[in-house]
Amino acid sequence: YDRSPHAATGTVVGDDGRDLGAPRLSYNGRADAPVDAGTYALVGEFDGDDTYAAGRSTDKVDVVIRAVKPSVTVTAVSVDYDGKPHATSGQVLGVGGEDLGVPTITYAGKPDVPVDAGSYALAATFTPGEGQRNYTAAAAPGGSAVVIKAVKPALTLTATDVDYDGKPHPATATVTGVLGENLGAATLSYNGKANVPQDGGSYDVTANFVPPKGNANYLATSASKQFTIRAAQQPLVVAPGDKLAYGDALAKKHLRVTGAQGEITCQPPFGTKAPAAGPWKIEVTAKGNKNYLPRTEPVTLQVDRAEQKLTWGARPKLTYDEPLGDQHLNVEAAEDAVRIYSNAKGEVINSNSKPPAGKHPIFVRVEETTNYKASEAPVPIGELVVERKADYTPPWP
Repeated sequence: YDRSPHAATGTVVGDDGRDLGAPRLSYNGRADAPVDAGTYALVGEFDGDDTYAAGRSTDKVDVVIRAVKPSVTVTAVSVDYDGKPHATSGQVLGVGGEDLGVPTITYAGKPDVPVDAGSYALAATFTPGEGQRNYTAAAAPGGSAVVIKAVKPALTLTATDVDYDGKPHPATATVTGVLGENLGAATLSYNGKANVPQDGGSYDVTANFVPPKGNANYLATSASKQFTIRAAQQPLVVAPGDKLAYGDALAKKHLRVTGAQGEITCQPPFGTKAPAAGPWKIEVTAKGNKNYLPRTEPVTLQVDRAEQKLTWGARPKLTYDEPLGDQHLNVEAAEDAVRIYSNAKGEVINSNSKPPAGKHPIFVRVEETTNYKASEAPVPIGELVVERKADYTPPWP
């Protein structure tokens, strides 16, 4: 079949071998030369002449026009997965580009148009229908396919900077497909570890998504982000502790510190001696740590007056009838304290008095000073020795 008429030829020959011309031909009883595929019975007829009578051919002769294969094509497709069906297209062309319609297409042997990711081998076939006797069944060459490629889902990772509060602070991750569907959870790690952080510091969080078995539409994907758990203000409270007296070295026991985080220092430093009785301003600093910022708090300590330490010092000799002076009552005490001396009867001993010869127990009381308490010896602090004079020793006082 080629869409052209195909006429037969014939001759009429007399008994004497003379050419009587061409017979009148018919094809299945029709005079028109056939075009379409088929088998046509050919009959030749002679109308006769002056010598020969009319006649017709008696041999069985056919004109056969064979059906031909059309051209079947199918279009390969390559797309990213989007949750939608992806059909291909095909064409069947006959002789001279005659449009014979579309072929029957299957995808990996099935008529359903594919949606999911994968490679689907295409088969396109043509079966002649009514009115298409000029063509035989045909198929497109193999090798074409619809390829739907897996895609990365949308992975949204959220991690927010926060202040330390002693609680875990996890990041969140959502994995969404092309149709907005939730694809499940991503695996989170913090600085390479699974533990959710709660301590202060900087953390690199990574979310990894691996599609579950049976879901070939999506590829594995990951996302990373950095967030910080900021050190918080520490709850430092400072109050006076144990009592402190003038001259004592400042120690931790003199401060009552709560809520401190990290090493504690102060200004002036520990070990500094209290410089004077009265209010003493101290600044206490807690160094802090990864969870808490350094913090400094002031505190005022009340420095008490110190106890006097009385010592019976070295004295020059005193002889009867010699006036008594301070050098003879040499009690060493802190600072320039006022010293009041008395004898065993509780009588105050005045300078320039003349005690009798002998040994006299001496009591002393030291008046309060700026930095020291008043102090009084409960027992004689020492003895005043008055040597005899050769001639006379009156009673004293």
